[in-house]
Amino acid sequence: MKLDIFLEKMNRAGDAYVYYTSPVSKKQKYHVCTLELDNCAYIEEKLKARARMPDPQAGQVRAFCWDLDDFKIIDTSQVNNVVVS
Repeated sequence: MKLDIFLEKMNRAGDAYVYYTSPVSKKQKYHVCTLELDNCAYIEEKLKARARMPDPQAGQVRAFCWDLDDFKIIDTSQVNNVVVS
């Protein structure tokens, strides 16, 4: 999925199921994610507790995944679908 389309869908959804194809297993997987990292006290505390995180590269975004209870860099080119939770 193109980055701008992904961002538009995530901004509209807030929290969403993000379906993607795993680059390792080639299976479809998903995470329940949000890009809103600065308007939730829980996520802000998790962010403060992290010493360092890699910066997203071109075509990638940092998201908080509720199902992982952690941050993840999502490569939008691997994303198949964004579904509102």
